[in-house]
Amino acid sequence: MARYRVGNEYLSEEEYAKHLDSKWMIALFIIGAALAFLLVTGLFHHTDFSKISRYTISCFASLSFGCLLAWARNFIRKLLLFCFVIAMIVGVASLIWHLTPTDAKNKIPSKINLKNTGK
Repeated sequence: MARYRVGNEYLSEEEYAKHLDSKWMIALFIIGAALAFLLVTGLFHHTDFSKISRYTISCFASLSFGCLLAWARNFIRKLLLFCFVIAMIVGVASLIWHLTPTDAKNKIPSKINLKNTGK
């Protein structure tokens, strides 16, 4: 059984997985809440609502969206991994595509003409 040191504690594999999962949850909640707050505040900026109602709506929307992202963290993690793998495949394919000649007939030398070389 593997033990992982986090701070002054030693965690088992299951505890360490929960620890990493909680980091994902916190990060996604903060990112989602901040983005939703900025978006909703920007949308309601030029409306006739009072200031307290605009910020109440913005806070409710940001907390809701942050909770939604924290709830869907496993799906988001898998989606990010999938996008990373696809980006690597596209990068390698693009590199291979650009390194191969476009017209292989003209780029590959045929028989060497020894008559013009003076030998």
